[in-house]
Amino acid sequence: MIEYYDSDDEGISYAKKSSQFQIPAFKGRDDPEAYFKWERKVESIFANCILSEEKKVQLVQANFSNAARIWWTELGRSRRRYEKRPISSWEKMKKIMRRQFVPIIIPHEESSCTIILPQ
Repeated sequence: MIEYYDSDDEGISYAKKSSQFQIPAFKGRDDPEAYFKWERKVESIFANCILSEEKKVQLVQANFSNAARIWWTELGRSRRRYEKRPISSWEKMKKIMRRQFVPIIIPHEESSCTIILPQ
């Protein structure tokens, strides 16, 4: 198991360079399968190292690009505007990301369903 200590901000740079900690990029596409594949990869990385919840959030968001980066920036602004605390745990981050990037499927009659896409 790899140990990681939160003693300074250089840990993030080291973690990003280490192949053991290579968090895959997330672009924020509307593709639930791609999201869950990405989430599983991140989970397997976190299972093999000791990281604080805050560092997990920092590492993940540092690898956002495109729509995901824009969404994360706007989410942070919105939370500050409404005086909500920043996202500080990986579990909370996953919950919010699923709400944003995975559509809700509501089953109807036999062969039809409604898909509600996130806004």
